[in-house]
Amino acid sequence: MKILHLNTESTWRGGERQTLLLAEGLVRADEDVTVLARAGSPLAERTREAGVRCVPLPAGPTGLVSMAVEARAHDVVHVHASRALGQVVLAAGRKPIVYTRRVDFTPSRDPLTRLKYARAHRVVCISGAIAGVMRSWGLPNAKIRHIPSAAPAYTPPCVERIRALRIELGLAPGTPVIGHVGALVGHKDQTTLLAAMRHVVERRPEVRVLLIGDGPLRRTLHAFARRLGLGGVVTFTGFRSDALDLYALFDLFCLSSSMEGMGSAILDAFAAGVPVVATRAGGIPEMIEDGVNGRLVPARDPAALAEALTEALEDAPARARWAQAAREVFAARYSVERMVESYREVYAEVAGTV
Repeated sequence: MKILHLNTESTWRGGERQTLLLAEGLVRADEDVTVLARAGSPLAERTREAGVRCVPLPAGPTGLVSMAVEARAHDVVHVHASRALGQVVLAAGRKPIVYTRRVDFTPSRDPLTRLKYARAHRVVCISGAIAGVMRSWGLPNAKIRHIPSAAPAYTPPCVERIRALRIELGLAPGTPVIGHVGALVGHKDQTTLLAAMRHVVERRPEVRVLLIGDGPLRRTLHAFARRLGLGGVVTFTGFRSDALDLYALFDLFCLSSSMEGMGSAILDAFAAGVPVVATRAGGIPEMIEDGVNGRLVPARDPAALAEALTEALEDAPARARWAQAAREVFAARYSVERMVESYREVYAEVAGTV
């Protein structure tokens, strides 16, 4: 099959990474793949670097023309961004459309949104929580498929690289580190993590936090950390293209989201053997069984998060058990190969080849 992947986002976040992981995996499976990405975007650049065919999408009406030309030259159009779904409805003619939904909030009920979902042949939800939201919204169950996101196997950096990163980030040898990777946006709720850290450092003053990522709330979060007296505790690294290397520095990974489609950064922690403390938001509880392969606490509860983080820091055997169990869960459920084969089945369904 000839499969077109359409992602019009200008940033590099979880959805764009998943687009590239899937496209690369499909190429390895001998599928004919093209990625249509915004010109100059990180996705366009990384797709070309990976050796996957990429067509840059210009802005404005010219972009719609390019979208129409590419869509009609392929057997299946796979859309990875909500705004792009609206555009492709106009551009794709009657080509089969697959749309991956990665967020757990309820869509609008306006006529245009209804039309977009009516036109999609399948809506792939990356968690059962998202699938439940879409059923409640009114999407027919026959259109819904559940395919979790994936992550590649983890390759740790060498000892020299780890030492250099610790020096760069001002981490003395033996300093316990809590890591967070994600955009600095409202639903990731880093404010709850920062509020929790005020209590954690009362018992563990040597702990440091790395907030890896950027976004519109960076200044607000900086100011909040300063007000809490955490200026020497929290490091805002900004966006890091080497974010995966930094997992090797973490004693704990924390995701404090109030809403979360799935939280694919947790998968990287699983793969890297980093124990996880996270919130019961969206699809996160589908990945973590509390006390078995990580810890779960209520969302927007700094006291509960602080207690879980402190207990985890003080219980190395428990962290080791969680990490080992998480590795096993990752291998069984969240490999890129498993995700690729699941999507190939969906493509075959909509293309009428089964």
